Amino acid sequence: PININNYSLRDVAQYCAMDVYYTRRLYFLQREQLLKDKALLRVFKELLMPASNALVDVELNGVYLDPDKYQKVLAQVDGLVKEQEKILLSYKNINWNSTQQVAKYLFGELKLEILETTKKGAPSTNSESVLPRLKDSHPVIPVLIKYREQIKLKQFLVSWGGFLDKSHRMYPTVKLTGTVTGRLSNSDPNLQQVPRDVLVRSLITAPEGWELREADYSQIELRGAAMLSGDRTMRRAYQAG
Repeated sequence: PININNYSLRDVAQYCAMDVYYTRRLYFLQREQLLKDKALLRVFKELLMPASNALVDVELNGVYLDPDKYQKVLAQVDGLVKEQEKILLSYKNINWNSTQQVAKYLFGELKLEILETTKKGAPSTNSESVLPRLKDSHPVIPVLIKYREQIKLKQFLVSWGGFLDKSHRMYPTVKLTGTVTGRLSNSDPNLQQVPRDVLVRSLITAPEGWELREADYSQIELRGAAMLSGDRTMRRAYQAG
């Protein structure tokens, strides 16, 4: 990434000015094209822009993380990682983060069944497709599965720490047009892929004096279909409750 501190104020100002200039030129070009397509203009004005403005507010406000609980959960997960690693080392003194060493131990020494191979032809130790099917083959497998789960959880929590500011907030980028299906997508960090772990999810909360509320639409797709289609039976069903 470019470090703005390596450039003079004049260079930075000129860059910003040109950025605004070309964005403004694009505005007039795209406005002219939109005005030629009334249907698309309506979608743009009544759907996309209001949604975009709402997401800007979401991004600017950020997501609050309980700082004290964050440190406690991180320490707890780190403790579980070390605990599982200690058990694994009692079975075999190897680097349990090395897939090659783990594969050599499981399939070379323990002679466990090779269920899958990697693209290079080596025995796979995949945590999702291989290890669960081997968990009854040897007592080390359930420990390895739990170890990898906690490692992944720890890495996830540590990554969050890199996005926190002094007010204990993260400011993810919410993309309105990030998927082909029309659903929202999220990055830096991706808060739409938070692990299904109660401790981790409980970290996202509201600061003191505020409340965090969750809301969901009831049968929104069917209601949308009733509104757009104008179907009398569907509309009557919703109007009558």
